[in-house]
Amino acid sequence: MKKRENADIPHAVDSLPDIGSALSIALLAVVILFAFIVYSPALKLGFYGDDFHYLPTPSIQSVSDLPDAFAYSLKRAPRVISHGIYFVAGRAMFDLNHGAWHVSNFVLYAIAVYILYCFLFAVLRDRLASLAGAGIFALSGILFHPLTWVTGVGELIAAAFAFCGFLLYVKAVRHFIETGKHRVWLEIAALALLAFSLLSKETMLPVFLVLVLIDLFMLGRVSLAGYAAFLMAVFGTFLTMNKFAALQEYHSYSVSFNPIKILGGLLAYFYDTVIAVGGQYWIIDRVGMRGDPGILEDFISYATNNPLHATGIVLPASVLGIFVVLFTIFKGKPGFRHATFEKSLLPPLFGWIAWVSMLFPALLTPGHHYAYYLTVPLGLLMISIAPFVATGLRNPRSRIITVIALVIYIAWFPVNTSLAFKYSSSANGAVRTLEFIGQMKSMYPEMKPGTMVILDKVDRKFDWAINHGNAIEIYYPGTISYSFFNFVEAVKNRPDVALEHDGDVLFFREDNGKWSDVTGEMIPELKEIIENRSIPNRDFADSSVPDQ
Repeated sequence: MKKRENADIPHAVDSLPDIGSALSIALLAVVILFAFIVYSPALKLGFYGDDFHYLPTPSIQSVSDLPDAFAYSLKRAPRVISHGIYFVAGRAMFDLNHGAWHVSNFVLYAIAVYILYCFLFAVLRDRLASLAGAGIFALSGILFHPLTWVTGVGELIAAAFAFCGFLLYVKAVRHFIETGKHRVWLEIAALALLAFSLLSKETMLPVFLVLVLIDLFMLGRVSLAGYAAFLMAVFGTFLTMNKFAALQEYHSYSVSFNPIKILGGLLAYFYDTVIAVGGQYWIIDRVGMRGDPGILEDFISYATNNPLHATGIVLPASVLGIFVVLFTIFKGKPGFRHATFEKSLLPPLFGWIAWVSMLFPALLTPGHHYAYYLTVPLGLLMISIAPFVATGLRNPRSRIITVIALVIYIAWFPVNTSLAFKYSSSANGAVRTLEFIGQMKSMYPEMKPGTMVILDKVDRKFDWAINHGNAIEIYYPGTISYSFFNFVEAVKNRPDVALEHDGDVLFFREDNGKWSDVTGEMIPELKEIIENRSIPNRDFADSSVPDQ
């Protein structure tokens, strides 16, 4: 490869492994294997929010159960892999399903962080650290995802395919740099990637950032796709910051420019269809979601964007992307000089931008996605700023500000956590969920995962935790939980999905904070729905209300 005349300007491609690199293949293999082990037992090998949602999964009670669960995972693997590829190739284009969001999320986590690591560690001259950082990040993404609604191992394998495709694209960039050929095709590929990114909101701004970074650090200039990405990043940043209330008391959402989702929301509104959002089937009708007014505005907002994606990936990516572009334009040089990077205040400045863009929206929009606010900074942000911190500590000029930034950042977590449990609907709902599970287990100590739990007269916060986060299932794996309203409506519209399970059916009613099993008194409508289906359930005639 022809070396640049100025050796101080790092060649980022030098730190990128080839697609055939043993380290790259090993990393992907480890991620996939880890996904099988972690995802499958913990959250059912399937897709939250799709037809796989109610398939049974072996319960993990002890280490001895792991082999059976792993064997189950392997047995289901072909079906899940094919479905994962289908998600990436098809469903993500018309993304009204929460599962497809996670597919694009993980792909972009891998792409954006991997490329950033390669650039940053190319400056620091440490290829091994670059690969290690990418691996650590990938594993951290797997680790914190089970705290929320994740779609399963299918997305991981689909992400691996997408990641390999991205490495092929990088290799094409390298070939262009080495030979000077195929520039036109490279531009076409970049524009095609940019166009595809518009089909799913999670793929928008991170792809913009990646394209801009490729332009600046690999091509040494800003291409047409890079300029387009820059303008869209600016536009997208203002949109994601322009939040408005979703006409529901427990959350607010942000606007996202995505005509496909808005069109889907309108179709759902006018045709009374059931749309899978967030792992549960919400009933969309002209009256409103769960009787709430303002469904049109609510659903368009709900189906387009929310604070998680604005703060977790979109906002930091767009802010950093804009900063990199502006810095390059004003400095007039492609890339950072090694000496400039080491001696300047840029590392802590980058870190501050990332911290502020991550934490500030979390202050404004506490809600059910607080699991991300508490884990993304640990699993994602700390890893992302590691090179900045390392460089900042080595540089006497930036050492003080770096230490101050770290102290503030670490001290912030207790405050953030307390705010989460004070204001977050999800946190309050989670506490109530745990209390209910305790009562449920005391009533039926022999109860096993796989039971369908239907609850009547629940408050909004608990209802949110049950039906959106499926919190009971998370805390008691395999259990399927509904509020009564959503269960009845879901059965009417999608009985094949709502009733696909392998356990008992329990109907609980709340009275002044205490729960009682009123399965025997189940209202005729609900009883008829269940008894007319060929599903295992208890003998309702012999059921009685337990003593409280």
